[in-house]
Parts: sequence; C-alpha cells; structure tokens
Amino acid sequence: MTRQTADIQVSDASGYFPQSAMRETFSVAVIGAGAAGIAVAKCLRQARLDFHIFERHSDFGGVWDIAAPGSPMYESAHLISSRATSSFSDYPMDARLPDYPSHRQVLAYLRSYARLHRLYDSASFGVAVTSVTSDGPRWSVHTVSGRKFTFDAVVCTTGKYWDPVMPDFAEAALAEATTGCRIMHARDYKDGTSLAGQRVLVVGGGNSAADIACDAAIHAAQASISVRRGYHFMPKYLLGIPTTVLADRFPAWLPFRLQQTLLASVLRGTVGSPEQFGLPKPDHGILESHPVVNSRILHHCAHGDLKVRSDVVSISGKQVSFSDGSCGVFDTVICATGYEERLPFLHDDMLPKKDGRPDLYLHMFNAERPTLILMGMVEIDNGALPVFEACAEVIAHYLKDKALGSVHAEQLERLMHLRPRTHGNRKLLKLRRHANYVHKPDYLAQLRHLHKLFGWRTLLSLTNSDEALPDQLLTEGRS
Repeated sequence: MTRQTADIQVSDASGYFPQSAMRETFSVAVIGAGAAGIAVAKCLRQARLDFHIFERHSDFGGVWDIAAPGSPMYESAHLISSRATSSFSDYPMDARLPDYPSHRQVLAYLRSYARLHRLYDSASFGVAVTSVTSDGPRWSVHTVSGRKFTFDAVVCTTGKYWDPVMPDFAEAALAEATTGCRIMHARDYKDGTSLAGQRVLVVGGGNSAADIACDAAIHAAQASISVRRGYHFMPKYLLGIPTTVLADRFPAWLPFRLQQTLLASVLRGTVGSPEQFGLPKPDHGILESHPVVNSRILHHCAHGDLKVRSDVVSISGKQVSFSDGSCGVFDTVICATGYEERLPFLHDDMLPKKDGRPDLYLHMFNAERPTLILMGMVEIDNGALPVFEACAEVIAHYLKDKALGSVHAEQLERLMHLRPRTHGNRKLLKLRRHANYVHKPDYLAQLRHLHKLFGWRTLLSLTNSDEALPDQLLTEGRS
C-alpha cells in the first residue's frame, strides 16, 4: 500500500521516500565527529542522504577523547547520567558496564557505534574547517588545507566545550604577569596526580568543579573550593537507584512544584542539607539550576579534606582574597567557570543571536538560513545521547523533505521563527548557561510533535550487531 504526500509516492512498508525521487546532487556536510555528529550522520545514512563528516581531530569521540587537543576531559571523569539513560536507542550500552561509565568506556562506545553504522567510510579526520560561506542556495565548506567543498546543507555539531571562559579576577591576575600561583582553566586539567603537594583552589560549582575539587581533596596538600552561591548536590544513587534513572521515572504529568517537594524530601532524608557540610544554603529551589550530581564532594567536606570558600575577589601573587573578607595562599587556582559557545568557522552575522548566543528554533534551526543547522549546543538535564538522536532524526527528516521538494520542508521552515519553551514549566535561575537549557521530557515532546505534524516515520530501529566494546573496558575505568 502507498500513500500520496506532496505528489510523491511514499512506501508504507519502509517509511522512506524512494531514492529515485530525490535530487541527485543533494548533499550534507557534518562538521564535528563527537556524539552529536555521530547521531546526525547515523540518521542521514538511514534516511539515505549523501553526507560527509569533517573532523579536525584524529578519530570519532569529540570531547570524550582525552587525547584530542583542547579536550576538556580529565582522568576521573565519568558519565553524570547513568548508562541506562545515556545510550543510543539502537545500541544500548553493555549491561556489564558500570552504572556510570568512565570517559574511556564512553569513548569506546561511541567509536563502536560509528563502526556499527559504517560512519568511518564517510569521514575525513585531521581536516579542520576554517569557514563556511554562502554559495548561492548552497554552502561552501573551506578547510585548513585551502580546499573548498560544496554542499546543499551544513550541520554543525562541534559542541560547546572547547573555548573556556575565564573570570575577571583570573584575567586581571594573568595580565599582571606577576602572579606567583598557577592559574588555569578546567579544560587544561587532566589528572589529580599533577596536584600532589600543592595548595589548590577550585573555582566554580558545576559538575566539573565538583569532580576536580574531589581530586584535589585526595591528591593535593590542601584543597579548597570557591562557590559564589549555594547549590543542591545530588548523589549518584537515591533509594538504591541511579539518580538519573529515578528522574526519568517521574511521571510527565506530575506538577513541577510537586516534583521539587518530593525530591527535596528524599534528599533531606538521605543526604542532609548542604549547610551541614559547610556549603552555602542554595538561593533557589531544587531543579531550578542544572543538577550537580556528585556523591563524593559532601564526603570530602565532612571529613575536612575540602574547605569551602566564598567568591573570589582578586589574586595577588599567591594570595587569593574572598568576598567574605578572608584570604588564603594557593599554589594552583583551577577555574571551572564554563565555556563560550563559539563557532569560529561561521561569520557572526550568519546566525541570529540573543545575549551573545545562537537563538534558534528548538536550538537547531534558523529561519533565514534553514539549511545551516546547529546541533549539540544545548544544556540537557539528563542523558544527552537520546536527545541528540531525537534531534538528528528531525534534522534528517527535514533535509530529506528538502531534497524531495516536499511541502513538509516549507511548512517546517515557516515554524522556524518560533521559540517554544524547551524546559517546560520549570522555573530556572537567570544564568547565562540556562539560555539553551532543555528539560529532556519536554524537549523530546516538542520533537515528537513534529513527527506527528508531518507524518514522519521513525528512522530508529534496534540493531543486531556483533560490534562490542573491548573486554578490558567493561571492567576498568582507566585502561
């Protein structure tokens, strides 16, 4: 049986438009071979679209490749969300992996997935893109070697964890060039053993700051963490269940305030309040900021291995002054203060901006340049890979419709001026990092609505494969 859509025959059996109906020349450039780029390429392949991946580093993996120059990864890094909520739908992470896999295990998983879908055949490594320019209705991709390639669409999947933001006090101290302590961004931190014998201050209250502060508590002669506000620290397990799994089980219909009340009660009963451990009282409700999931930081604070300091005011020599009037002497200051969302190969006027950040429909699409697409620039509260996969499926469907000249592509383009809420009814702190924040269930619901609206069929299906992770990565966090 067949049905008519935009005057093109569509097979009900496969859910795919016939290849013969497509423009033969339609092609897609994917810039970046991290988790987002892998998801996009997989869906483009399943949609039978021609594509090519450009990656400046030597292999798939993106930020998860600690060996890649500029990677923010460090040796103690593990998934913040559990493997149960962090797998691609057609390739669940091996059940023998720990609940929270190490960065090396995640990297092996991503590369295994890329092999499974034959993505290596369509990728160029060690090829940095220097610019993307408009070439009539098409796009020119320029590489560092001086070569130019032309595509009908470009999907940028380079992510947002490459260009560090340094706080003003650190910039001022570095500009003086007389500071006696080492000042670095968390991007350049790799291993706790490098902190041995030092007095270390970690600045920041996010997940990376908490991890690095715990490393310092173990390896450094003295460890402190500077936070400018209170945070809710969630353990990796609640009621014996991985916290992110528990969060996924919250019914979608449950009012946000009730979710907050229930989770706050569980935390108080199992962990206690941050103030009990010398941390500031949070100035916001739980779930109103990106979750900090760490089971170790409260332990180190309680045992005196990690001292809590207030906001940093200035650094002079090795002396750091804090907002509460106190000061301390430190050998190393590590600023876990976030990243700038930059796409250096795109001219500033190519994307609409709001507060200096790309302002896009569903954080992906631009009404003025609909075939210049961004993916992976969002802050997700739980399990990035399923979200990347769902975004990639929407992108593939749109580009397939575009290749076919389907009315569905035009209809989606008319929606691209909209900015629907992607964090539902959640009240979030007015922080810069929350500009592209998405609450996973609400965001996925927005993407599913497009499937229903345009009658799209899923490109996702379970895959039977002999592709497996190396045995040593199933049992070792560091191999």
